[in-house]
Amino acid sequence: MLSVEGILYIIYTHICTGLAALHALTHHANTTLRAHLLDHRLHHAHAAYTVFSVGGPEDQYRLHVDGYDPSSTAGDALSPHSRAIFTSPEPSSGDRCSDDLDAGWWFIEAPDCHLTLPTGRYQHHPDEYQRTGGVEWRPWRGSGYSLHTLLLMIRRGP
Repeated sequence: MLSVEGILYIIYTHICTGLAALHALTHHANTTLRAHLLDHRLHHAHAAYTVFSVGGPEDQYRLHVDGYDPSSTAGDALSPHSRAIFTSPEPSSGDRCSDDLDAGWWFIEAPDCHLTLPTGRYQHHPDEYQRTGGVEWRPWRGSGYSLHTLLLMIRRGP
């Protein structure tokens, strides 16, 4: 759900806002992020951050995230991705992580590539993990566990 006034924007694996829109939504205002996670047994967890923004095209849509809330129940999977540029599996990208995982994301250094991957391929069961990976938040359910739901919500402040 996107609104011009912008109280709440929802971005998740099936409805995804473009990078230019994320930059426009987050570069002028204080923006927070909350991740809501649901596993296949319907257990849930969350992670909250007080700072979230996406740079513009001149900065290769660089991710800025900070202020992890230690009372969060999912663990901090996003802070290590801060300052990463967005890459996607395109012939010209040359990025091993996006190519191997067949996903666009703010990847960290190989060989791990990510601690979270909301853009991974959805798996109907957590044990269906394939070469392309799944929807992950590793501090909560570990590497190779594909979540049922990973919802990222951002809120613009005053």
